[in-house]
Amino acid sequence: MVKKTKNPAQLTEEDGDIIDRAILGLGAGYSTLMGIYRTPQKLAEKMISFVRSKKLRSATYLCLNARNTSSDRLLSPNELNKDLAKAMLDENDSPVDYLYPCDMTAVTKLLELLGTHQNIQGKKEIKNLGKKGKRGRPRDFGKTHENIGGRPSIVKTTDMVKKLQKVMSNPKACDRIRKTLLDSNLIFNYEKFILKALYYAAKKDKTVVKELFRMILSNEFIKSSEFKTFLEKFLSTEESQLETMASEGARISIENQRFDGHLFVGALLPL
Repeated sequence: MVKKTKNPAQLTEEDGDIIDRAILGLGAGYSTLMGIYRTPQKLAEKMISFVRSKKLRSATYLCLNARNTSSDRLLSPNELNKDLAKAMLDENDSPVDYLYPCDMTAVTKLLELLGTHQNIQGKKEIKNLGKKGKRGRPRDFGKTHENIGGRPSIVKTTDMVKKLQKVMSNPKACDRIRKTLLDSNLIFNYEKFILKALYYAAKKDKTVVKELFRMILSNEFIKSSEFKTFLEKFLSTEESQLETMASEGARISIENQRFDGHLFVGALLPL
């Protein structure tokens, strides 16, 4: 009797549960955000205060970037801080560290609450972790941040992130998310709402757009002429054309998305 081999593209029951959770999380999250702020102008004020908090921006970037981070990659707080400096700042103003040590500690605690990262403390615990696999071990493995003192610590992504990465690698999962969001028209309305809020925020503080996009786009693209052209066009739009611009921007955004990011975020949102 020939044993049937499992099709790797086939979604398992656990995969389906994760996808359903992501869809519910996104529906609740997007609807709640638009319900709380009601108008793009009110959300714009929140965006401005958010951008001014390096801790919140750092935690958001690391949380979103976790979907592209190998679970085997082990980072000391010092290396995590240097990664932030490369991603969040321009080359001409990048210091060795991006956050103060106390702020870096607060960020790692927030990432633990979000469920994307695990902070392993203590020489014994770190040594035991290192025995499980040396791949991805940072250069200063087992050392604490230079300015912190106290117990050494290592940060790594959680098992939940690893599960989500596996599900995201299946095109069927992202297609299912995409179809549900498009059929409900929720994603289109949400994208329009966000673009309008960005517009009003940028009118008060031009750095808002750039700093928010840093969290979801590569630093190379942020520095590119393509992004510069987009930014100039975005900021020069007349308010009378905002509805048209936001609708077109939402349509283009939806067409170009793989929707794995939506799956990742949705699965992490509390229900």
